[in-house]
Amino acid sequence: MTLSTLAALVGIWLVAISSPGPDIVLVLQESLTRSRRNGLYASLGIMIGTAVWIVAAIVGLAAIVRLVPDIQIWMQIAGGALLALIGGLGLRAIWRGRALAPDAPARSAEGVPAPTDRAQEARRALLRGLGTNLSNPKAMVFFVAVFTPFFSQGVELVPTLGIVALLMALTLGWFSTVAMVASLPAVTRVLGRAERLLDVGANALFVLIGLTFVALAVAQLLG
Repeated sequence: MTLSTLAALVGIWLVAISSPGPDIVLVLQESLTRSRRNGLYASLGIMIGTAVWIVAAIVGLAAIVRLVPDIQIWMQIAGGALLALIGGLGLRAIWRGRALAPDAPARSAEGVPAPTDRAQEARRALLRGLGTNLSNPKAMVFFVAVFTPFFSQGVELVPTLGIVALLMALTLGWFSTVAMVASLPAVTRVLGRAERLLDVGANALFVLIGLTFVALAVAQLLG
């Protein structure tokens, strides 16, 4: 891959990761309504999910789609259902009276979050980021469309690993920046009174997007 081709790929990638979508909504939600730490762990989960999509696209996802075209529809149904489930579980937690921090860490006698609960909180945010990223069925179409042309001449292991590492660093850097900015005291002060509304709105959006994906896929099957 030439430098000009790599620059084109990086440019497309930066536009893609900075575009509004479920990933950014999740990072904002975790950072604004929970903590900066949660936002950063959600960013890490998104990066891992993105790595899975990239590797799948490079090693043969496009070939699988060509052999079994209907797999896109079923992946869209599964992804939409998972995204709706993530939102639904968040709404259920809010309904149960845990609106601002569904998994708020317990505190010790000194007022410091217990280490075990901090680990559970971090794991929950990471898995939520991973699940949100992997459940977006549009990601499959995007990655196949983007990476197939760039790797149409074959895949060389070392350069490809370097490219994947670069894209992962850009992904983590972008979403971590979003988490850091969203959790700044000035930002949280302005939006502090809207935390509950943001929490409900983000989860409701996940449900709406997920159900829309499922409905469109079912309509395609029936059509």
